Amino acid sequence: AKIGSEKNFGFVLGTRKGDPNCGEQTSFSPSSDWMPPFMRVNPILDWNYGQIWRFLKEFDLPYPSLYDRGYTSLGKVDDTIPNPALMGQKGEYLPAFMLSDWTLERSGRLPQPKSSLECDVRDGLVQKSQNVIGAKTAGLVIIGDEILKGKCQDTNTIYAAQRLRERGVSLKRVAVVCDKLESIANEVQSQSQAFDLVMTSGGLGPTHDDITIKAVASGNNM
Repeated sequence: AKIGSEKNFGFVLGTRKGDPNCGEQTSFSPSSDWMPPFMRVNPILDWNYGQIWRFLKEFDLPYPSLYDRGYTSLGKVDDTIPNPALMGQKGEYLPAFMLSDWTLERSGRLPQPKSSLECDVRDGLVQKSQNVIGAKTAGLVIIGDEILKGKCQDTNTIYAAQRLRERGVSLKRVAVVCDKLESIANEVQSQSQAFDLVMTSGGLGPTHDDITIKAVASGNNM
């Protein structure tokens, strides 16, 4: 558009609420101070995941083939994996439009690392993510002093066993360990050597005293 002697540009974007870069944007939002002046036009700002896919399918619009291979949110190569919520019983991934819980749209996006240690752990997850598909045996490490002291009941073991069995994976060992780095690391290392897949439950969190990431890294010689 041209007003007087100045040109005013507007860009139609695919930004939606919930996107990391959305912020406080509305349907029409001026560019940030550090950008050249233009207008952001956000026609699908309030659309949810299901509405996006209904629109694409209704009008038979093209989209990246990765969405037919289990990806639901695309980022960088090193922080994007197929959405675990779309994994079938035989290890195959369903197409993105079949995701039933739309709140899990970004479940295939790995968190951005904040340290070199987290980089190593994340890279390991990316490299090994495909190995999970062929897993036949699994171990589970339950972490928490509150479990051992009887202050909290473990409800994750039966859930994990049921979900693993549905996917043809046999849960071979469950261990409850205290909140000590060495104990966690030793158990993770022992199970990693014995089983195709090792899961941890409890311990991992944003608290300042959490040691789970370091312990798992240590148990995998990272």
